[in-house]
Amino acid sequence: MPEPNAPKPSEALDSLRQVCAYLASANGKPGGRQLAGEASPLTRNLLFTIHRQQLAMDWLLNRLASGKIRPRLRHILHWAMAEHYWLTALPAPVITDVAVNYAKRQGAPSESGFVNAVLRRLWTEIPDVAELERELQSAPPNIRLRLPETIYSRWKRQRDDKTIAQMASAFLLPPQTVFRLRALAPQDTDLTGLQELPALPWTVGQRLFHPLSSADEARWLKTLEHGDRPAFYVQDPSTLLAPHLLDAQPGESLADLCSAPGGKSLLLAEALHGTGKLLCADRSAPRLARVRQNLQGYPEVQIVQADVTVARGIPLAAASQDGVLLDVPCSNTGVIRRAPDVRAHFSASGLAELVRLQGDILRGAAGLVRPGGRLVYSTCSVEPEENQLQIQAFLQDRPEFTLDCEQQILPCPAHDGAYAARLVRK
Repeated sequence: MPEPNAPKPSEALDSLRQVCAYLASANGKPGGRQLAGEASPLTRNLLFTIHRQQLAMDWLLNRLASGKIRPRLRHILHWAMAEHYWLTALPAPVITDVAVNYAKRQGAPSESGFVNAVLRRLWTEIPDVAELERELQSAPPNIRLRLPETIYSRWKRQRDDKTIAQMASAFLLPPQTVFRLRALAPQDTDLTGLQELPALPWTVGQRLFHPLSSADEARWLKTLEHGDRPAFYVQDPSTLLAPHLLDAQPGESLADLCSAPGGKSLLLAEALHGTGKLLCADRSAPRLARVRQNLQGYPEVQIVQADVTVARGIPLAAASQDGVLLDVPCSNTGVIRRAPDVRAHFSASGLAELVRLQGDILRGAAGLVRPGGRLVYSTCSVEPEENQLQIQAFLQDRPEFTLDCEQQILPCPAHDGAYAARLVRK
């Protein structure tokens, strides 16, 4: 019998159709994060599960199926395996029936027969997720960890096996929703259904909460949709590291030059207490819409579309800023649990391109920092080329700056991975 909350076969078919359409349209491009706001909860859960488990699923399918599996059939099999092994709301016969009928509509009868044969063999030989994990013990180590060879081989040269396993394990967990109590929140803000999290070294002075149940999470997320300045902001603890290192003070002139979506900008605006000035810039006009929404009601904040790598466009005088924050585009290898499609799209060439862009942003922003001012550079990556090595290269080119401090946070169940460095202009 299906579980009480199991989707109906018609709902399962709709989710299968949406999953296959997304996987086909992605065509090797990142997209799981963008889809999060567009798909139904069921489809979103399936897609994130597929991204997390795809390496293991493909390894098993390649062992069971003779010959090459067409991409459209592989998408159907991914959906069925995700439903059966990790969501488990539908019984295996229903999953098989939905998958086979969909394959029949999409292709030749032989394709539906192939899907039927593979799934029946899977359910017989590997009936549950416990047996699946036992089967994976003979897989290569990167498959067991659900890490692509491109990432796993890099990390093997940089870190010990225990650290790699801990990060990989964290990436298989759904990210928890963390609510930060904003500075403007009333003292008597209702905290029903929320559990306060212990402070981390870089979150001292902030109050972070985790919902006690999925119902509490849904209720509190709903409250964020009402009012211009809600009491909470959804923010992973790792995102507080860079603003913490910038250490904004009332009355200062600050700039956040890669500001979208605005969570770090909001922390800076709160630290100013209605004084000083904060310029928020980003080169993406659509992403700036979110910044404007988050920064409503802060008259000291100016928001502009500009590219810091281009001299013109940033309306700031040289050597005028007390503090500059650069939360640069990066490979996202510290946030794979939130962006599981990073596994499929990480590459050495893509990393090299990002490193060049990050260097351009650093050099473009450096001249805006006044003598004695701070420049904080941050990523959500765990790659040395984007972090420590990037800062070393910058300091060799710009000896007027010194490294005051830096910190690498590795991903774990409590928070994502992040890096930040505070540079001071002599």
